[in-house]
Amino acid sequence: CLPGTRHDSVEEILEWASKPSQGDSSNVLWLYGVAGIGKSAVAATVATHFAKMGRLGGFVGFDRAFPEQSQTSTAVKALARQLAERDGRLRALITETIKDCTKGSVLRASLSEQFDRLIVQTLASIPALAGEGPIVIVLDGLYECGKPDDWASLLELLIDKTDSLPSNLRFIITSRTVDGILD
Repeated sequence: CLPGTRHDSVEEILEWASKPSQGDSSNVLWLYGVAGIGKSAVAATVATHFAKMGRLGGFVGFDRAFPEQSQTSTAVKALARQLAERDGRLRALITETIKDCTKGSVLRASLSEQFDRLIVQTLASIPALAGEGPIVIVLDGLYECGKPDDWASLLELLIDKTDSLPSNLRFIITSRTVDGILD
């Protein structure tokens, strides 16, 4: 955001992200509205804030102009890569998961299995992460991620896996107000 703009919105999100979740869907924040109101600017400002603190787990911006990069499975892999880049403990576990072919290649697995093995199980393997401050993951422009069924699958995963994720993990999702996400 430009300096002095959307200050209240950004502050509210920063405050929310800094509080542990209550074991419900309170670790997912959905910022939505019509085109051009600044959702992506707010998301980028929040991401920059947490990146400076070393607390940004990942940022994925979906864009229909790049359909291959805007798929749900690509997003999960990108988040795993970014988490690995931010923390050596996570890097070791994610690398091990990718190399472990006893359960089949995680990179060719279903979206649910990729999310579970690369994100959920990896984060759950390091209990100390929960006490180290917030880890923020931003998914910007979800409405540009594949088809409505793809959005629904990713959102359903986030909600279904909430109780398996560390209490300090926060997802910020931006989208337009479109059918499929509103439901």
